[in-house]
Amino acid sequence: MVLIRLWYFSINIKLKTMEVKKENLRKLLIFLEPLIKPGEDDFFRNELLTMIAESLPEKEISSHPLIKQIYEQCIEEVIIKQSKEFYHGFNIEEIKNQLEEDFQRMEHERRRDNFEGFCLAMFQQIENIVNILFSSSDCKEKVKQTRKAPFFSKWNAEKNKFVSDGTETVEQQLLLKFRPEHSKDIDKYFDTNSYPIIDYNPTKKSWGFLNRYRAVLYFYYFLQNVKRFEFDGIYETGNILYQVRNENHRGSEPSEYVKKLLARTKGNECIYYLKFYGFLEDIVSNINSNLFKTKNPSQPDPKSKVNLKNTPFADIESLKNLKESL
Repeated sequence: MVLIRLWYFSINIKLKTMEVKKENLRKLLIFLEPLIKPGEDDFFRNELLTMIAESLPEKEISSHPLIKQIYEQCIEEVIIKQSKEFYHGFNIEEIKNQLEEDFQRMEHERRRDNFEGFCLAMFQQIENIVNILFSSSDCKEKVKQTRKAPFFSKWNAEKNKFVSDGTETVEQQLLLKFRPEHSKDIDKYFDTNSYPIIDYNPTKKSWGFLNRYRAVLYFYYFLQNVKRFEFDGIYETGNILYQVRNENHRGSEPSEYVKKLLARTKGNECIYYLKFYGFLEDIVSNINSNLFKTKNPSQPDPKSKVNLKNTPFADIESLKNLKESL
């Protein structure tokens, strides 16, 4: 019993000592507060921070909520800077702000390793560019004037150059309708003035996203000079991005073809982060450059390439080779 009382007494002494110590530390903090506020002399504050940095393990410092908050703020500033650099000089001013916001969201999703969220934010950038270009009077006129023309170019050994290949027409390729029985059906995708119809009612014949995407590739990426293997390669990458995005929107069972496309990304998300970064840079840069050339045919474009520097993985030289090989 005596031992228990002695133990209880010693515990009380320790608790009281700790309370006194805490109270004294609080008084010290109150005393130090005016000395660590920004003022004419920053010597004391700088020395105090240096002492903390040298006395505590880095892991313990970095785990403090204030340091985490500062870190996240710094990352946010970097991502905003990246988005503005990436779309600096982009030639469609009316959507630049939205593109930058989607770019920032894309980067946040990548940091969370949310692959589907990353793909959705990247797709929205592509979709925004595709929609504004396809809905323009310029694109509609191009579709109208060329719909019956040959789509692909092939190498002619006699002429020693690429020439139009008349086996498939522009309208067949853009609408993905190649069989003879589609010939009458194709006309339903054009209005009475022979312009493409965009109607989001699924019961009507309308140019869906993949059709609009193919048209923008044809007219604004390749400038109507298309080799089959080049077109199919970049189209397929955009299609995979589109199908990953659709996993959050699809209300029906995907086709076997779509399942095969999606299967490529499963377990390979790290690789497809890289592949899609290269795809985005390639699409935006080339379309941006071609838009400038179209509007200013006699002037060099000083900002023809959007800026990918500081984007994650941008310093990897093999990025484009990886993109092409997947």
